Amino acid sequence: MAKQDTSDDVTRNPYRGIFNDIKASEWPFLPPMKDDQLRKAATTHTSVVSTIDNNQYRYERLVFIGEGVLFSFITLLLQDIYPDINRESASILRGKLLSPPILSAISIHYDIPSMVISSRHVVEINKKSIKATAEMFQSYLGGLFYSYEKEYYSMYDENKIDPVLKEKIHSQGNQPQEYPYEGSQKKNNKRRLEHGSTKPTDVQIQVQAQASAYMQITPFLPQLFQPIAMSIYDPTEISFREILSTSKDAKAELHMVLSQNQLPMPTYSEDPVLPPVDQRKGDQGLRWKVSCKAKGPNGGVTVKEEAIAQNKKDAGNIAAYLVLQKIRVVIARERGRNQETDREGAVSGFHT
Repeated sequence: MAKQDTSDDVTRNPYRGIFNDIKASEWPFLPPMKDDQLRKAATTHTSVVSTIDNNQYRYERLVFIGEGVLFSFITLLLQDIYPDINRESASILRGKLLSPPILSAISIHYDIPSMVISSRHVVEINKKSIKATAEMFQSYLGGLFYSYEKEYYSMYDENKIDPVLKEKIHSQGNQPQEYPYEGSQKKNNKRRLEHGSTKPTDVQIQVQAQASAYMQITPFLPQLFQPIAMSIYDPTEISFREILSTSKDAKAELHMVLSQNQLPMPTYSEDPVLPPVDQRKGDQGLRWKVSCKAKGPNGGVTVKEEAIAQNKKDAGNIAAYLVLQKIRVVIARERGRNQETDREGAVSGFHT
């Protein structure tokens, strides 16, 4: 009998632990949606026949929009809080923050799965699925974005806006969370509409509506994601990845430097590194330690370095890179001593 795949089980979410370290006071309130239609669309799973006429507001499309909002926001957030890490490291960290396990844990914290209506055949499966619960959070965020966007459209003359985009906002249910931006922005928009000499085009209105929606969501997102980003950020991992990138061709370069200086080729030794026996499951967690050794000029200093990585190739390149840095110094010093000896010999010969 095949073993059941538990990688999508919310109870085995690898990021559940970090959320226990975040204080309750650091969690922002989940902004409610003003729009009834969007609230229904964002919480009606694809397994249920949708009554939404506008395909733009269907569940899977809201997931897509929520995903896009998060991608843009996380990119800018990491640029602000970690401006010194390189592009590759920032991309990997962004990938972790946008991963289903992180978004699933957020979704469950806000109890979003209990809001989502699913077919009775998949309701329990979805609640236990990391992927499904992550998409629930993305869908909610997409619905919130469109809710704010529709609110912006409602301030314009309905006769000049496309009917799909001008539906009136309903204010039933919980009152929305107020942010300092909202009141002043509405007044400024109305003032511009009443006194502006040039009326904006539909395209300009669309861009302004999207910008307004994004700005109203952003007070919620930094409070949510910054503590998470700081929890999963590992400077050691970043440094290792940077040196791994730098050492990509280190073996070949080390061999070339030794050959040019008529020095013996380096020697390598490889050893597996396994977790403690009580934590071991087959070859899971297996890493490799590679040692690299090279001799300096005239059989002098021997340089030895070692590195541990997930595979022999990466460990070998890093070890070779570390040896390369030191062997270059040894060669340069030896060359300097030889030049000094030659000068002293030349001076001595001159005086003779």
